[in-house]
Amino acid sequence: MARHAHEQPQRRHALASIEFRIAIVLAVVLAIVGGLSFRPTAADLIPLGLAPEVMTSPQPEPAAPPKADDSLKTKTEVSPWSMLGANAALSPNGSTPASGIHEPGWAEVGQHCSADDPYRTSVCFVLPPQNGGEPERMIYTIGNSHTVQLTAGLLEVIERHPTWGARVQGVPACPFAYRANPSDACEEMWKVGTQYILDRQPDLVVVMATRSSSDGPENLLPGLADWVRMITSQTTTKVLLVRDNPRFSSDIHECAKLHGPHDQSCAYPYHYEPLNDQRQLLEDAGGIYVDLNQVICPDGACRPVIGGVWTFLDENHLGADYWRTLIGPLSLRMHTAIPWWPKRPYLGEMLVRQKLPTAPVI
Repeated sequence: MARHAHEQPQRRHALASIEFRIAIVLAVVLAIVGGLSFRPTAADLIPLGLAPEVMTSPQPEPAAPPKADDSLKTKTEVSPWSMLGANAALSPNGSTPASGIHEPGWAEVGQHCSADDPYRTSVCFVLPPQNGGEPERMIYTIGNSHTVQLTAGLLEVIERHPTWGARVQGVPACPFAYRANPSDACEEMWKVGTQYILDRQPDLVVVMATRSSSDGPENLLPGLADWVRMITSQTTTKVLLVRDNPRFSSDIHECAKLHGPHDQSCAYPYHYEPLNDQRQLLEDAGGIYVDLNQVICPDGACRPVIGGVWTFLDENHLGADYWRTLIGPLSLRMHTAIPWWPKRPYLGEMLVRQKLPTAPVI
């Protein structure tokens, strides 16, 4: 009896110890699950120390919440890009794997424009609404291959809105070049594209605001502000102008494959200078100007990998995947001037539509 009475406290002590250990394990599991369920959104990014020069001054918020954003409020972010690339670099919760998740690639933007399309040019793609018919919103990108690559980011939003459509037209090495009497394929595309905008009035037109150079000053594209003023004064179309990304004389991706993605020889120096006069000129014309170069090349260097995503696919083109991450900070700026464009680009289900690769055509 005495021995039995002595063993009872020992059993209770052992049970209490086991329960305490189980509680600790459960607490750790819950903490891990809670951490995994956290996904920073685009709304979290800018307050985390992004330099103010990256975005232009905010526009007044709309009096009523935008309908497109409201329709997605109850849905969760499902895109992996919300935690990678530019989004990871701007968030303390983001991870930075040692190398890119896969090889950088060209944008896939839609189906070839039909043969009877009156505005068709040699490189012309359309992405119709999911179930056909007239699109509720039409987004149009026109210009060179950098503009086409940017479209990969825009598709992160467009393909979450089944009633939206996209149109892409481009010519290699063809930044803004509108002429009333075109003399080559580049100028012809800009004339035809301009007529499309004036006739069809897409909701949004996206072009490059500059043409960067690897060995000289940035081309500020004379005449662009006048063209923007013509579009904004004669249509209801919004015009988004994105500063061109830096270019280099050698291939940053090849350097990384040869020496490793984090070798300092592959972190190409970049001295950021804002283009305040160009920005003012384009905004006075009614355009929306965005400069993402401090996100593309943070801390004075353009690196092969940021946030686990390959940035450049050669000496001057950003990969399609990295543009899918750049749509986070880009959408913040867009939403202030275009209320129907969602502030949080990765909300909602991604309904991928049939697309064709553009490379190496452009």
